[in-house]
Amino acid sequence: MKSWIVHLLRKTEKYTETDMVYAVKGSFWIILANLGIFAISFAKMIAFGRYASPDVYGTYNFIISMAGILSIFALSGMSTSLVKAIAQNKDGTLALAVKEKVKFGLIGSLLSFGASCWYLYNGNTTLWLGFLAVAIFLPFYNAFGLYSSFWFGKKNFEKKGKYEFTVAAITAVLVITTIILTQNPAYMIVVLFGSSTILYGFFFLRTLRQKSNDDVLPEAIGFGKHLTVMSAIGTVVAHIDKIILWKLFGPVQLATYAFAQMPVQYIQGIIPIGSLALPKMGEKSVGSMKVGITKKFKKLFIITIPVTIAVILLAPYLYSWFIPQYMDSVPYFQLFALLILLSPFGLLSTAITAEMRSRDLYIINTATPVLKIGLFLVLIPLFGVWGLVWAVVLTELFSGFLSLYFFNKIV
Repeated sequence: MKSWIVHLLRKTEKYTETDMVYAVKGSFWIILANLGIFAISFAKMIAFGRYASPDVYGTYNFIISMAGILSIFALSGMSTSLVKAIAQNKDGTLALAVKEKVKFGLIGSLLSFGASCWYLYNGNTTLWLGFLAVAIFLPFYNAFGLYSSFWFGKKNFEKKGKYEFTVAAITAVLVITTIILTQNPAYMIVVLFGSSTILYGFFFLRTLRQKSNDDVLPEAIGFGKHLTVMSAIGTVVAHIDKIILWKLFGPVQLATYAFAQMPVQYIQGIIPIGSLALPKMGEKSVGSMKVGITKKFKKLFIITIPVTIAVILLAPYLYSWFIPQYMDSVPYFQLFALLILLSPFGLLSTAITAEMRSRDLYIINTATPVLKIGLFLVLIPLFGVWGLVWAVVLTELFSGFLSLYFFNKIV
């Protein structure tokens, strides 16, 4: 793997020895950690597929989607802005960012508590307990997870990867055990958020003890809030598809849809495009690296094209071997797999973020979800679930080309 990365670098623009060492070491540890997390996530997916009914998994996914929307109030954009601050050696920004995330995250917590009370009043104890768990853990779950952004900004991908893998492994063992022992999705939510929050808190405290200074980059907090506002509509729309499915078609159809989308998201997570690029881009002007970024963007398609073709062709066999009860998900998965092909556009989006081009980001993060909502309104009544899948794919394609347009405007 390392020799392949070096070969790619030598073919691309002019790179210093430092750049090559950074890319090799960074790519190695990020890919290694992501492969481990992929394996863990895959095992958890199989456990859900084999031991939990579609109704149970659909309900679990509904609560997760609602929690994702409520996470907006915990300043979801803060993690990205923190990376740039830490890359500039402003370690004290970590503690300040966590305080802000907890403070604003309490808004989402109160809303989740309100939903919990509503479901209790209506006699749905499963959703009552699920949303109560979200209300208790959500602000701290989101805030403590910033330890990962700290090591990201430090470009210490080894430590970042080891911490993230440990959290994923322990959490997965506990969740899988809960799946096997019970068919109650609320218990699964309690275990997921409870164990993750405790582990995040442990590694956050461990990270605090390792910071080298207390210097703060105040504008990182403001930029994190800007990023949150920019991405708020997009965050809602990213989860609203599952809520629409829950309301219109029920938890079983939601489970079928989720088992089509989930593997694609796991595969995309293996490719460390944005993860590797953001800290390095945060150190200098993107304009000075533009030619090299463009060449890497084109070369990334050498990876994503064959991977996309392979997963589309292998999908029926893989589903029949691992989760045969979700064979209905295969056609949806094959269309979702086109998103893997579009992964290189993430490099351009990362460049725009690193340059802190607020106006461009506002346009991208507003126009994209607005288009997705429009496609939902048109395509879902005409084609049902297929309309939903097509809306997601077409929107990602639009977002990619929009990122390309604004990247080309960077000088």
